[in-house]
Amino acid sequence: MSLTETPNRDELLRVVEHATASTRSTARRFRGQNRTLVVAALIAGTVATLLAGTAAARATPLADSWAVTCWMVAIFSAAASLCTGLIQQLSLTDRVAVWDACTSRLHALSVAIRLGDRDASRLLAEYQAIIEEYPTCFAASDL
Repeated sequence: MSLTETPNRDELLRVVEHATASTRSTARRFRGQNRTLVVAALIAGTVATLLAGTAAARATPLADSWAVTCWMVAIFSAAASLCTGLIQQLSLTDRVAVWDACTSRLHALSVAIRLGDRDASRLLAEYQAIIEEYPTCFAASDL
C-alpha cells in the first residue's frame, strides 16, 4: 500500500495488524535474547562465587590443585562478564523498550481503527507518525 493514498479502514487495519505482529515478534526475540544472557550471566557469576567461596572456606582446592580451581573460577567469571558485556554492547534492553513501545502504539492504532471514530486520513497520518518515530522498527522488517 502506498502511504500517499488514503486507504479504506479494512486495508489500513490489515497493514497495521501486520506491522503489530511483526514488531511484537521482533520484540519477543530481543526479550528472549536479553533474558538468556541475563540468566547465563547470573548462573556463571554464581558458580564462580560458589567455587571460590567453597575452596576458600575449606582451605583446600576443589580439584587436584589450586591452579585448576583458579582456572575454573576464572572461566565462570569470564563467562559472566562476557554475557553482561554482550547485553550492554548489543543494547538489548534499549531495543526491547523501543520495539515494545512501537508495538504498543501500533496496537493502540488498530484499536482506534476498529472503533471507527476517526476518519481514515487521520488514522493514516497516525500510522505515518509511528513510522517516523520508530524508523528502525520499520527498516528492519518487511513492513
